[in-house]
Amino acid sequence: MESIQTVKAALERRECPMREAMETALQDRTAAPAELTVTWEEVCRYLDSLAARGRRRETIQVYRPKLEAFYHFLPEDKRVAADTLELWRAALLREGYSPGTANTHVSAANGLLAYLGRRDLQLIGQLDTEGETCALPSSDGEGLCPDRDPRK
Repeated sequence: MESIQTVKAALERRECPMREAMETALQDRTAAPAELTVTWEEVCRYLDSLAARGRRRETIQVYRPKLEAFYHFLPEDKRVAADTLELWRAALLREGYSPGTANTHVSAANGLLAYLGRRDLQLIGQLDTEGETCALPSSDGEGLCPDRDPRK
């Protein structure tokens, strides 16, 4: 995939009947607003899209409460800014979540932001989970680390 700079340079070198339209599209693409307002309907559409892309029902059932928690963390206007996921991860850790669990929460929110076309608002990098201990699930499937599959 060509970078925006490469496309701009190509436009400057050649005659192109759609040059103006292409430049406008490139400007729109690089001028994304600093924040994004998220609606619950968008969250639900994202979850539906996971099913349409063949994700297992169990995966969607795991993502839903994480996205609900993210949605409730957002301010009243439901705006996501560049530092929102970092603040949310810190809040999860303060609430006693393990780094691994915080990572899976952020991963679910990152997926939503990618679906909404806003990878620029994602939190890149995960917390180190080395040294975390996890009890194996009991016969009823419950364990101390529900986001990890001990069979892997």
